[in-house]
Amino acid sequence: MTRILHIHPDYKMAKIFIVPLIEKENLCGFKSHLIVFKSDVKNSKIKKINLFLFNIFLIKEIIRYIIYLKKYNPDIIISHNSLQSLIPLIFARLLKIKKIIYFNHGVTYLGYKGILKFLFKYIETINLKISDEIITVSKDMRNELKKITSNVSIIHNGSACGIDLQPKSTLTKDNNIIIPCNKLIINYSGRLKKRKGLDLIINLIKHYKNDKAIFFILCGFTEKDLFKHVKSKYKNTKCFGFVDDINYFLQRSDITLLPSLHEGLPYVILESMLNKSLVIANNIPGIRSIVKNNYNGLLINNNDLNLYIKSIDEVKKNKLKFKKTLQNGFKTVRKYDRKTFLEKYINFLTKI
Repeated sequence: MTRILHIHPDYKMAKIFIVPLIEKENLCGFKSHLIVFKSDVKNSKIKKINLFLFNIFLIKEIIRYIIYLKKYNPDIIISHNSLQSLIPLIFARLLKIKKIIYFNHGVTYLGYKGILKFLFKYIETINLKISDEIITVSKDMRNELKKITSNVSIIHNGSACGIDLQPKSTLTKDNNIIIPCNKLIINYSGRLKKRKGLDLIINLIKHYKNDKAIFFILCGFTEKDLFKHVKSKYKNTKCFGFVDDINYFLQRSDITLLPSLHEGLPYVILESMLNKSLVIANNIPGIRSIVKNNYNGLLINNNDLNLYIKSIDEVKKNKLKFKKTLQNGFKTVRKYDRKTFLEKYINFLTKI
């Protein structure tokens, strides 16, 4: 039986993107385990080893990692993420693991400038050079990584694990989540990071603070988190923290914003298209792998605030104008069906 070990920094994200791979592997006769660096969940099937680059106890955790590798003796290691794959990949190579796969979920250095861009590109280069196989999530990311090495694959049409086209909602009215039904609902789902377009989101909230026809729902962080960046509270904004069921919120959203400075292949776009929420996003690699301007969403050049405002005002004025755009988005997301992706993924594993 082939033993596979997946490695990911955060269990919350691994639950979304990695667990579907593991479940499929186990169904197909592989024996798969998962290491995460950070987890709030106690699960005997998950090994927690903190291999974050700047962990002050990193040496101790590397020793634990080495001991675990020798005990489990995996045939294949698949390390996910970019920056945080460096340590797992290096020691997998030193311990002569049979097959080392680097699963790149996005090229981080594309969102930076100066010394950080150079540093992150250097780390990315090491990841690529010491891996036997490289998978990435979109054609844009493959084209970028191929500037460093030719050995880069994408599974099916791309993505980390495909998308469930028939998600089951876990939320009900009993959860007391109140979202206005007589307003234009604008959703942002992500982290409070500048590279995720935080400044633009804040400026949009400020711009529409007195517009009673618009309401922002923000997922991924709490009001306390937001208050660290915005020293005022706005009546037209509600934060919901990290949510397990993003589909519930997207089904109630007219618009989804994605002003990131870099992306691999953003799931929030696929999820928004699935739930017929109009995508308005920054025109960058990764995003434009999915979104075609004025076909299945709207692309904004240079993350221009005024162009976001213009697009939002157009939707507010006439939602029906974008009915065809939403239909095209729904057609697009079907290309990323999880069932098909997982079949292609298993075929990839069996061939290597």
